[in-house]
Amino acid sequence: MIHDYGRDDVWGLRPDRRSRLVDWSKRRGPFLSAGFRIRVIHCWWTFESVDQARDLLASGFGKVGVELADLMKRPRLEYQIAIYHRSAPTISSESAPGSSPVEAAGVAG
Repeated sequence: MIHDYGRDDVWGLRPDRRSRLVDWSKRRGPFLSAGFRIRVIHCWWTFESVDQARDLLASGFGKVGVELADLMKRPRLEYQIAIYHRSAPTISSESAPGSSPVEAAGVAG
């Protein structure tokens, strides 16, 4: 599952989604509490200048975009993507007596 991580520079652009994004990444959230593991990919929104970023953020996000642009010290914003994953179940010797996972998959040895 790929999802916004919600703990980066751009998370404030969507205040209506902010708390839900953070809740999803908590240990008791819907994925981590269900056995998923998480990997976070750190990405960057890069602009030619802080002025260009301000113009784009104002056009796309209005007041919250301007507020974020006012905090920028360099022409980039961090954006994090969460990848929730878990291993597929394996066939154990208990579930298939007398056969190994390789034999159960039909692979000749």
